[in-house]
Amino acid sequence: MLRVLIVCASLTVIANAQAQFPMQYMDEVGHMGWQDKRKSTELGLATVYHECEECEANTESDQLRFEGKDDAGKLWRLWIERVGGFGGTEVWKADFDKNGRQDLLITSYFMQNGRCIDEYDMVFVLFDEKGRPAVSKITTHGFSGFETPPEIVVDVNGDGRAEVVASLCNYADHPRFGEDRQITGIYEAREGRWVPEREAKEGPYLEASQALVKAWLMDPNDPDYDPEYLKWLPMEPSKWPDSMDGLGDSRFGAYRLELPAD
Repeated sequence: MLRVLIVCASLTVIANAQAQFPMQYMDEVGHMGWQDKRKSTELGLATVYHECEECEANTESDQLRFEGKDDAGKLWRLWIERVGGFGGTEVWKADFDKNGRQDLLITSYFMQNGRCIDEYDMVFVLFDEKGRPAVSKITTHGFSGFETPPEIVVDVNGDGRAEVVASLCNYADHPRFGEDRQITGIYEAREGRWVPEREAKEGPYLEASQALVKAWLMDPNDPDYDPEYLKWLPMEPSKWPDSMDGLGDSRFGAYRLELPAD
């Protein structure tokens, strides 16, 4: 049975709408240098350049360079993979860690087939009091749709700082055909880093994750509907990695950053 992710406006109406962290859409940059003929675009907080020295058009091997200056006028640069084609790379802004500075969120998703097809990357650029960036990449599941604020970025505890719900999806073991999903981290933005909230109550975060997946996967009116297709495993907070622990977890890293000397 083939399942294809369908992006539609109805995805924005989910149970945790009141906890959605407010973000402002800035631009789609994944098609720069291809369908989008721009070589660069100005976002205010940074300028984005398409870099493709020895690659042909419409490849996924080229890069985007984000470039800006801190308060002292010193240059910083960030390189990430350009995701275009049947996917996209979008940029959002918000003050995620509540320090009075606008930050950047870069999301990238490429269309997939089969199961567990809603995996995507979120690269956060959090600026400190001197305008210097700290970068974290979180690979997770729960893609909301293009030009739709990532709905797993929430503020459930109401403290004005963003929380990200990270999750994994694996194919269910034979003979069951389906998906096993699990929340693998609830992280709050604080002072330029994402801190695991290991004491967080699972309920509202699980509700948000479930509602988003069910919006496109679990339609009881679908003739292929199977109530056993999707199962959520309990959280294991003790296993959630911290971006400052140096554990090498794949959700933190996979980018190149050049910072100005302090």
